[in-house]
Amino acid sequence: MRWIGGAGLLVVASLSGCGRPAPPPPAPAPAPPAPTLLRPIDAGQLPRLTDDLDAASLRRALRASLSHLGRLAPEHSLSLGETKIAAQRVRRSLLRFDQLLTRTRSFAELQGALAREFVIHRVQESADAGAGGEPPVLYTGYYEPILPGRRRADATYRYPLYRRPADLLELELGEFVARLAGEKLVYRVADGRAQPYYSRADIERRGALAGRGLELIYLEDPVERFFLQIQGSGAIRLEDGVLQRVGYAASNGRPYTSVGQLLIQDGVLPRDQVSMQRIKQAFRSQPQRIAAYLERNERFIFFREVERGPIGSIGEVLTAGRSLAADPRIFPAAALAYIRVPRPELRPDGTIGAGALIERFAFIQDSGSAIVGPQHIDLFCGTGDPAGALAGRMRQRGELYILLLREDET
Repeated sequence: MRWIGGAGLLVVASLSGCGRPAPPPPAPAPAPPAPTLLRPIDAGQLPRLTDDLDAASLRRALRASLSHLGRLAPEHSLSLGETKIAAQRVRRSLLRFDQLLTRTRSFAELQGALAREFVIHRVQESADAGAGGEPPVLYTGYYEPILPGRRRADATYRYPLYRRPADLLELELGEFVARLAGEKLVYRVADGRAQPYYSRADIERRGALAGRGLELIYLEDPVERFFLQIQGSGAIRLEDGVLQRVGYAASNGRPYTSVGQLLIQDGVLPRDQVSMQRIKQAFRSQPQRIAAYLERNERFIFFREVERGPIGSIGEVLTAGRSLAADPRIFPAAALAYIRVPRPELRPDGTIGAGALIERFAFIQDSGSAIVGPQHIDLFCGTGDPAGALAGRMRQRGELYILLLREDET
């Protein structure tokens, strides 16, 4: 495996000065459920380090994390399992990691330096997992789709993406109850009373937002629109050839229900064949069932146009194969991670098995409402169809390590 070290990032103060206004730091996260299963381990328990991606992508992702951390106040804290750590400790960890990439000449040398200078946390197995059980972390995947679209509706392009409505209101519950910090209530006001915001069925079938001028772009396929909402961002190829990126603007706050789980429960798909691709095939073979299934997931996502993307929750562009979405109540945003997980492999019988290991450094740079707890990580797979093929099949169990500079080294 080619060594990823070499010329350093030359990290200087200009990293925190971007050409666009810096987004505010993320809201404080609520306390995680106990136990978090994220525990420090002896350095000898860290697997043999390698990296199956290019060095350039590692450095881009590292820059993104440092850019985010450079915007945070010195006193800002982040979650690490059941404790809090200073955001500046995460930043110093990344700066030291950059130095080690430059100064070491092999993975073995890098591993020795990390073992001496860093504390390594690993997501552990659940207490009831038993000996010889599966690896503790479920890895899923997400990506940025590229879809055809139009600015105006016609007979083909008639499924709109909506802007955030003005009557969608949010209440930060942590301002009233400290233990609810990071949680929010999404609502609207009707007849002088707070009401849940419109559900997917209200919007798509009953026309709750019709006539309000909120349509951003029209797509040709309701299933692709649904999966775009799950991904949270995408690139739309317009009729003039322009590629317009769209990003997450808001959610209606309704509960999320996995359509894949519904299809399993109803016997439409066997569990070992569920993937984004198979779900789309199932819907297109029985188009009369699409609306009924999609509406059972009440959550609806609103979009905004963005110049760059896709943008993660840290306010930076995600890096394919390097950016992870994780629960911010447990994992520190922008932190350095190491992942080991089998690549999904499509078998001749249509089932999905485990292929060669994905082994690489990565960074916690995103979050998602469906990514909850210490044992679920979402890997950003990139843009376009090849990335979608990987993301759609990714449902593998693997290992996750978080690396932080020892406090006596900071």
